[in-house]
Amino acid sequence: MPTSEEQKALCKVGPIAVRMTLWCLSFSGFVLSSLAVSSCRFIKVATITDVGDIGVAFLGLYNFQASSGICVSSSLLSSLPRGEMATSSLKAARAFGVLAAVFGGVVSMWILISIMFTGTNKPLWITMASLLVASTIFQLITFISFNDEACKDNVEDKIFVDCSIEEGSAFAISASLFYLITSVGMFFISPPRVAIIGFEEGWRGSRAGLIKGTRGGDRKINDLMEHRVEDTNERNKIGIEL
Repeated sequence: MPTSEEQKALCKVGPIAVRMTLWCLSFSGFVLSSLAVSSCRFIKVATITDVGDIGVAFLGLYNFQASSGICVSSSLLSSLPRGEMATSSLKAARAFGVLAAVFGGVVSMWILISIMFTGTNKPLWITMASLLVASTIFQLITFISFNDEACKDNVEDKIFVDCSIEEGSAFAISASLFYLITSVGMFFISPPRVAIIGFEEGWRGSRAGLIKGTRGGDRKINDLMEHRVEDTNERNKIGIEL
């Protein structure tokens, strides 16, 4: 039969599993956000003329899909509407798409480092959750690219355009959902006060202030005792005498 301490330790596995799930969600959001920015199929542009001719093109934030099916950078052909002559809507979509991916990547990496190596505190945890909220908003702003000139009818030439979402847009929607779910979870889940690997290695007695009998050391020790983690032998490993 497990001892009372072992039972308490088993009960502490839950928060770590939840935090690792949050990291997986944030990392997935980062990957999807990066794919949305780099995709050459963010918008499907269907055109029809007054005589019934139909054409289909696929456009991305930074590139487009050529008729051969190859993804080509818009900057290579400055004569194209989505090259150097990009509209303000497209430029804004590009900028916010990059910001969403960068913020998401930074938070994802920070969550993993906090869980595994360093631990963190509540204010910083909430700050990172707020960055993910910003990433969600930035990701959604990329859809102003649908306001680009390529999605507007050309009345003079009697060309009518219909723009719809493609795989890049789907990546953006999924990324925003992952970011949002992760941020909400971080607001409700307590931060990892103590790192997993930090305790597995016994902290080697080198943690600043982790010395019993000093004001800072006692404060940290009391904090660690208050927020016990899953390792049933952590107290012995950091030299705390019960």
